[in-house]
Amino acid sequence: MDPVPVVFCPSCGSGEADAFCPRCGQRIRGRLDTSEVLVQFASGLTNVEHGLFHTLRELTLRPGKMLRGYLAGRTVRLVPPATLLFLAVGLYFMLFSVLDVGRQVMPAVAASDPAALASNARLIAAWERHGRWLQILQIPLLALAWRLFLGSRVRYAECFVFGCYVLAYVQILTLASLAAAGISQAAKIAVSGVINLATYAYVAWAGRGTFELAWWGATWRILLPLVLTQSVVGAAFVVFGKLMQ
Repeated sequence: MDPVPVVFCPSCGSGEADAFCPRCGQRIRGRLDTSEVLVQFASGLTNVEHGLFHTLRELTLRPGKMLRGYLAGRTVRLVPPATLLFLAVGLYFMLFSVLDVGRQVMPAVAASDPAALASNARLIAAWERHGRWLQILQIPLLALAWRLFLGSRVRYAECFVFGCYVLAYVQILTLASLAAAGISQAAKIAVSGVINLATYAYVAWAGRGTFELAWWGATWRILLPLVLTQSVVGAAFVVFGKLMQ
């Protein structure tokens, strides 16, 4: 009787592997072929779509309940917070570039002050190059601000997860502002105002549900740190843009 060949796990090296490694759970397969790639692609696409749809639905209808569940360990059906943030920011800046939003907003500036046009153009170029990283890197600062305002009953990591999910959803909301780039200046201001109000109301609502705050508590413990942090980050970006000129 021929001896049964020993199958080693490619991840942990265990010699007890069969269809799946009993030590680390790695699926054991032969050499990669086209059918395997197609199966993995279809499976991954389906899982992402289902998870993304469920996550966005919960963030739309029940953000506080969803986030409390995530912090309590109910994470299986949800897109990870950092993944959702990168997807939202990437989509925003892709559309910003494709729709050529920067060029559409410059004529309103040029009509009043040509010098301001040049400065505005440089800021828009800097935003296209570095804005995505600014959007992502503000999350650790926001999490720190929320941790300080909410006190010792919450952890920094919980504030960080809250920031990733909520600001990713807010980034998706702001996609409407890109579609409004080609309309009149008055309509543009109106759309921007509505989106800003909706953004702050949503963040307060999500924070109230996640950390079980009263509306007043959500206003100053969630919105005030948000406004302060975004003001500091925005001012730093303007200074950075001027230094790069």
